[in-house]
Amino acid sequence: MGRPNRHRTVVWIACCFAVGLGSTTSTEPSPPTSNSKGPFNFSLFETVVLPQWLKAFTLDFEAGAFSYYNKSAQPTPSAALYGTVDVIHVLASVGRLAHFSDTKRDAWASTIHSFQIPDSGFYKVGPHAPGHQPYHGAGEATAALSLLSRQPRYNNTVYMALAQASTTEWAAFFEPLYNGSVCYSKRLGGNNIHSCGQIIGSVPAVLAYTTGNTFSSFFTWWSSWVANRTTKTLGVLCPVSNSTHALYECLGGGMATHGIQLGLGLGLKLSDPQALLEFALRMQDDDGLWDSDHASMSLDGIFQVTRSSLQLGRARWGEVKTSCTKLLATQEKLLNSVDRVMKTLGNTTHDIANVVANVAECAQQFPDLVFTLRPWRCCARYV
Repeated sequence: MGRPNRHRTVVWIACCFAVGLGSTTSTEPSPPTSNSKGPFNFSLFETVVLPQWLKAFTLDFEAGAFSYYNKSAQPTPSAALYGTVDVIHVLASVGRLAHFSDTKRDAWASTIHSFQIPDSGFYKVGPHAPGHQPYHGAGEATAALSLLSRQPRYNNTVYMALAQASTTEWAAFFEPLYNGSVCYSKRLGGNNIHSCGQIIGSVPAVLAYTTGNTFSSFFTWWSSWVANRTTKTLGVLCPVSNSTHALYECLGGGMATHGIQLGLGLGLKLSDPQALLEFALRMQDDDGLWDSDHASMSLDGIFQVTRSSLQLGRARWGEVKTSCTKLLATQEKLLNSVDRVMKTLGNTTHDIANVVANVAECAQQFPDLVFTLRPWRCCARYV
């Protein structure tokens, strides 16, 4: 059986950026206004659209039980791990966790615990689960628990065993994730680093939050390994770069590793921020999206634009703000429409999480651009 988790060190899973975590009862106080009215107003989303979206998945709000699929599409809706963790990420992004009481945090954490497998520390997910399993689930669940200021019930014994191994064994595990066929894609003609990046990032992300600096030697080796495999002209891990599609997959893989690097709490830095900034800006579409994707790819893009610039002392900050302006203009139209949200982001809980997160990243960096009822912040997300 996996070791019960007693470690209490707080390390943010992906982006070590504190979302307010206080206490609330079911009846929340009137929300504070976050800032003066910027050109992009998301208050309609907060007050009208989001409650309708939540209603479509809620089974028991007080217990934190949510369906992964829209309840209207299921004869018998059931609680799912991703239903709960996705909702937590969404509420964190829009500042809705700040007033959760300890009782509610415990209840929601208990729902996540109900899906954990004691022997390994991984989580039970259905065939619907997104991402590369069981690694993606472990990362997402641990990140959600961090937002609740709670810990997994059991440590991940598979990850701990790997971290206790030798450098030779570490290389044997991680190298095939970069240049092997673990995530082979026929369309790419090689390894899909976007998928394998979820494995690469999950191991240190979970261990850092649950065990603190116990495995500092592993974290140091891992960060060096990522830096050594980073394509210097792009700033990301990019084993296949023979098409525009391949480059977008490399950008996605970059988020799964860079977010972890910045969030381990060890003062780690992006290895090639200048190249990353140029690459991420170049890949943005004219409408502000990346690869015409409102969700994860646009989060991957804008996060790596802002964070690389910040590491460089806000280099090209005017261009970064323009990048956010274009993204916010497109996302405002989407998120403020009940019809569009329910039709395009209302099939599963996972559809909307990264849409809200990429808006939150811009709102955090440029609060003068947005009007929201609470401050939006990004991200304690795993990927």
